Formats: sequence, structure tokens, C-alpha cells
Amino acid sequence: MNKIEKKRLLKVRKNISKKRPHFKRFESWRFVRIKDQWRKPRGIDNKMRT
Repeated sequence: MNKIEKKRLLKVRKNISKKRPHFKRFESWRFVRIKDQWRKPRGIDNKMRT
């Protein structure tokens, strides 16, 4: 694999990852203390879990 092909493949990977949705942590927009990074909801009544 040469440099040109490697650059092209990296560009393709970047474009594909742009299309992926960004999952935010449940109710992170409501509270300052909760960060945006994704944490799996474990509560049985949580609507994000289903």
C-alpha cells in the first residue's frame, strides 16, 4: 500500500465516520455535572435503554 492509497483510504474512513450519529448521554443537557460522553443507561425504566 503506497502513500497515496493510504491517504485516500483515510479520507474515506473520515467521511464514513462523519455520517455516524453522535450519541449523547441521557439528560446531559439538563445538568451541568453530567458530561456529554456516552454511558450505557442501566435503569429498567429508562427510555434510552430500549
